[in-house]
Amino acid sequence: MVRAGVQQGAARSAALLTAGPVGTALGGPLIALMGPRGVLAASGVATMALAVVGAAARIRSTRRTAGRRDPLRAADGSGPCGGAARP
Repeated sequence: MVRAGVQQGAARSAALLTAGPVGTALGGPLIALMGPRGVLAASGVATMALAVVGAAARIRSTRRTAGRRDPLRAADGSGPCGGAARP
């Protein structure tokens, strides 16, 4: 049985190993087309856009989970079978 951590490590290694050659293959034509300053500006704008999207997704997911209540915990604070719920 393969553990999840091993699979995540393999996926990360695969992404890192392919990032260099792909960046080199795409970077040359982009620099020729847009120039170095344009590529750096576009990279900065893309990074900021991804940060905004990621932050919005995180805020949205925390708001959804914060509004949910625990189905095993009763409104009066007692747990299942009448016992006190754990904190």
